[in-house]
Amino acid sequence: MKKQIYEKKGYTVYEYYFENLHRFLEYITTEETNTRVFNPRRLSSMKDSYSFNRTNSLDEAIRLCATGWDEKFSLLLKLKDEVDEKFLHENQLQRRVKDCVGFAPSVPDYLHGNPVNMWNRIYEPNCEIINIYVNIAYSHSTNTSAVYNRGAIILSLVDALERMGYGVNLTVFEYCYERSEAFLAYFNIKDETENLNMKKAYFPLCHPSFLRRLGFRLKEVTPFRYSDWEDSYGMVPDRHEVVRFFDFDLTRNILFSTPKQMGIEGDDIYEDLSTVLSSIKIGDLKLV
Repeated sequence: MKKQIYEKKGYTVYEYYFENLHRFLEYITTEETNTRVFNPRRLSSMKDSYSFNRTNSLDEAIRLCATGWDEKFSLLLKLKDEVDEKFLHENQLQRRVKDCVGFAPSVPDYLHGNPVNMWNRIYEPNCEIINIYVNIAYSHSTNTSAVYNRGAIILSLVDALERMGYGVNLTVFEYCYERSEAFLAYFNIKDETENLNMKKAYFPLCHPSFLRRLGFRLKEVTPFRYSDWEDSYGMVPDRHEVVRFFDFDLTRNILFSTPKQMGIEGDDIYEDLSTVLSSIKIGDLKLV
């Protein structure tokens, strides 16, 4: 785990980097609350608000993050199939080769007794790396179904791109601010050298308690100076503010901001999927 405090673009930035979720959970459960800013009797991470958090306590959120969350996972798998149908098969590069197994026989080879007598398809790998950045911050008015839909769409998209042969850097972070202080936390979910583990990424991207309990708890142990953090837990930047702060080049990177800014309503996951896919043009990216 790395943490640092520095100045950037008019903000005092409190930055964290967690190499894995275990280290993140260890940190938030052992650090002391910043009582100069947060009243220990009014911590949002501890509030009994199931409709807002979809958990009954901070302890439950920690357990789900550590051991896994399965609710609605079957819906994610169905959505992944939909992404494959709409996105993957249209773009995947195939090459026909002779093999011992396959979709059709090579008659001349069969007649000559050649054991390699079938035509098969192999997928040509892409050499490009696609960078996907996800700011998991969103406003208090965001409904939990929109949070789920955004996460499920991201996971399905990453899985499809990897199956197309792309290397995918998935950078999950939270960026928000209050007055002249900014909060920035990175969570290492995967990089281009490893395949996506959907079970590992499912809770952080799809469950509201990752932000509304665990992320809130990280803020409660951060040494902010302004008491405004206790009321807001950070103002959520719009998409343009995120681009400016990080100097993102959107011709080379894909940025997921809040569900609302991505056009994700949370009512129908397939409509939300169509909205997101229509805005993502992989072919227009300048890949590396």
